[in-house]
Amino acid sequence: MTQYWLGLDCGGSWLKAGLYDREGREAGVQRLPLCALSPQPGWAERDMAELWQCCTAVIRALLTHSGVSGEQIVGIGISAQGKGLFLLDKNDKPLGNAILSSDRRAMEIVRRWQKDGIPEKTLSADPTNLMDRASGVAVTLAERAQTRTLRANWLRDDDARLPALVFNRRQRLRREQYF
Repeated sequence: MTQYWLGLDCGGSWLKAGLYDREGREAGVQRLPLCALSPQPGWAERDMAELWQCCTAVIRALLTHSGVSGEQIVGIGISAQGKGLFLLDKNDKPLGNAILSSDRRAMEIVRRWQKDGIPEKTLSADPTNLMDRASGVAVTLAERAQTRTLRANWLRDDDARLPALVFNRRQRLRREQYF
């Protein structure tokens, strides 16, 4: 029985699944479109229950079209888009929609950090900083793509649906412990 590895890629627009044998030969590829939600200007979210349904559907379609049995899959590799934030409770259930990497809701925090000189303080000794020294304008990673830290700060400060949330070391949410 031939063994296969399943690759899953959750991108900004598509969920893709591929099967590959030990030599890296492709046995099949399937993809399904993903929907982004924008409940407010600048927000980019994804319904995690819908994402899970899409994931099971794309795997089912891949197995059906390739003729490969699930028992032949010996490994799974997962790749996902950018710096999104997919919050789960202690039972691994979604806490609302996922926040995608294209989301801009934490920009007020970025502006506050810039006003307080945080980028210069944290990046000034770093030779890889993205400072435009000629114009004096700091172009930080936070401006280009907000990090999970920014989104977590936004959730802590501004999202009434998720009071007193905290992350454990695996970045799963827990209530009442740290913030």
